[in-house]
Amino acid sequence: MLANKNLIEFVCVTHVEPRAAGPKITLVEGAWAFCSGHGEREHEWMRIEPTRLEHVGDPRRIQRLKAS
Repeated sequence: MLANKNLIEFVCVTHVEPRAAGPKITLVEGAWAFCSGHGEREHEWMRIEPTRLEHVGDPRRIQRLKAS
């Protein structure tokens, strides 16, 4: 089951340099994840507040999800 349908809930903090191939959007733990460097493996995912795709590239709009 996909949570928050079209919202990004993880960002990769390993592959941060954009590449010509563009970003990679994939599923992580049933939620959408964004890797700006289009890395194929060895991601380190950071859970964020669910964020619209067009806002993922703006660090001011991304908030790390606080542990409950």
